[in-house]
Amino acid sequence: LILPLLMAVIITTILTDILYPDTIYTRKLRLRGIHLKPEQDIDVLQDVTVSEVMDTNYRTILPVMPFGDLMSLFTLSHHHGFPIVDDDNNLLGIISLSDVERAQREQDDCAQSTALDIGTTDRLIFAYPDDPIHIALRRMNIHQVGRLPVVSRDDNNKYLGLLRRADILRAYDIGIARKAVSQQRDKFFKLRDIDQHAFIDVFVEDTAPMIGKTLSEFPCSDDCLVIAVHRNGETLIAHGRTEILSGDRVTAYVSEEIKQEVIAQFKNKVTE
Repeated sequence: LILPLLMAVIITTILTDILYPDTIYTRKLRLRGIHLKPEQDIDVLQDVTVSEVMDTNYRTILPVMPFGDLMSLFTLSHHHGFPIVDDDNNLLGIISLSDVERAQREQDDCAQSTALDIGTTDRLIFAYPDDPIHIALRRMNIHQVGRLPVVSRDDNNKYLGLLRRADILRAYDIGIARKAVSQQRDKFFKLRDIDQHAFIDVFVEDTAPMIGKTLSEFPCSDDCLVIAVHRNGETLIAHGRTEILSGDRVTAYVSEEIKQEVIAQFKNKVTE
C-alpha cells in the first residue's frame, strides 16, 4: 500500500497547489483585492521591521500565576498563548494553550502548578525589533509557532513585545503601501523631466492651510502629485478623500516652479 499512498499524496499536493495557490497570509490579501506575484510577498516584507508591527501592550503573565487562573485567562481571552514575564520585564518563558492541555493529560494533580511549571522555558524562539518581518515569519514557519516574543538585541532576557500572525498581516499592508509609493516614484521619474521636477517630504504643521482639508481641495493639484501621507508609522496611499492632519508627513512630486508654494500649504500660516 505504500506506493499507492505516496502517489495519492503527490497528486493531492499538486492539485492543492494548483487550486489553492495562496498561503494563509496571501489568501486574506487576495480577498481584499491585493494580488502578489510569486516571491513578491517576501520582497514586500523586506523593508518592514518587527518593531513596526509588534504588539507592545499584549497581556503578559507572572511566573507564579496558578493553574486555575491560567484556565480562566485562556477561556475569557480566547488567546492561544502568553509571554511569562517577571516584575523586571525579563522574559522567562511562553505558555500556550497546548502546554495547559498537555499538563492536564500528563499530571495527576496540576492544580498546584504555576505558569512557570507548565510553560516553555528552554530554547525559546524569539525575534529582535530590528529584524525584517520575513525573517521572523520564517522562524515561525520553521518552528511551527504562532507567536514570537520580541527581546532586546543587547539583552535577550529583556521583553519588549509580542509578534503574532495578525501582526504579519499588518506588515503586509505596510509593505504593500511602501511598494506602491516606490513604484509611483519610478513611474513618474520615467514620465517627467527629472531636471524640472523633484520629490519632497513635508511635515504638516499645526496651523497649515491644508489642516482639516482633503486632497481634493489641494490648490496645487494641477502641477503637483501628492503620492503618500505618512501617519503614526503607517503609509497611506494618497487619494482625493485623504484628510490632512497635523503631524503628517506628505510625500509629493512637484515642479521646481511651484515647490515653495506647495510647501507653504503644509506649513504654519504667517500672521502679520
